[in-house]
Amino acid sequence: MDFSKINSISDLLNENDKTKNEGDVVMNICKPVFQEEPEVGMQVAITILTELLGFHEAVMSQAIEDGEATIVANWAIDCGRIDDVITTLKNIQM
Repeated sequence: MDFSKINSISDLLNENDKTKNEGDVVMNICKPVFQEEPEVGMQVAITILTELLGFHEAVMSQAIEDGEATIVANWAIDCGRIDDVITTLKNIQM
């Protein structure tokens, strides 16, 4: 795999195995989590979302440096949404 082509989670999934269906990849990744207690699944979801938030923040920072106001605004909205989901999940009592 050529990691220089990986710029997003989507790129990683596509390069991981172009012949696999994305749904199959997700299920294969999630199967071990489904065998654990719900708290483990919740922590996995929060971890994935936290990484996604970091990716969004990095793209937003680059767009700020590049003076791309529209991109900054769109990614900032998504950052807020992702952060809201993380906060909501952290507040769910298990």
